[in-house]
Amino acid sequence: MQSRKLGQLFLGESEPKTDFADGLAKHFLRVIGHVPNVGDLTAISLATISMMTMSIEQLVRLGQLGFFSEKLLHSMAGLELSPKKLAPRLGCSYEYVRKMTRSESLPSPELLTKLCSVFEWDIRSTQELVHFDECRRKYGSIFWSVLGKDPWMEPVYILFPYLTLGERQLVVDMLRAFVAAKKDKRRV
Repeated sequence: MQSRKLGQLFLGESEPKTDFADGLAKHFLRVIGHVPNVGDLTAISLATISMMTMSIEQLVRLGQLGFFSEKLLHSMAGLELSPKKLAPRLGCSYEYVRKMTRSESLPSPELLTKLCSVFEWDIRSTQELVHFDECRRKYGSIFWSVLGKDPWMEPVYILFPYLTLGERQLVVDMLRAFVAAKKDKRRV
């Protein structure tokens, strides 16, 4: 349900797009010959799927991926708050909230305190997310290398916590299907 709200927040849709799920299933059938454990594909955030197909450089250029921005988007969707509705509660402009949701800007310490109050977030863990985003901006993929992590896994590190167990399993099944398809292509 949360992912449907995220899709609505990103795309302004009132109803989830079942034709999108059908199209994705057809794509799997065409590319790998079967659909891996497909239950309700409409439950996957459309934004998550589109981000899964982009390179890290594209995501960074778009400025739409960040630890803090995902937390903000997830919380806004949970309370059904748009940037326009949230801005007056924070005492800032709609544009500033929009930039935070797109990971184009990070909150000041004062604004972060207000956000933690509105969404009942833990201040320390939220400050850590902001700090991670600051480091990612400053150091790029070196940030992940220093932590001993694969920079290409950045979308997974950021987005996976917001998926349900079923959605996580679907992503794992999709990855397995892609790996199996590569093995099958090598044999041919």
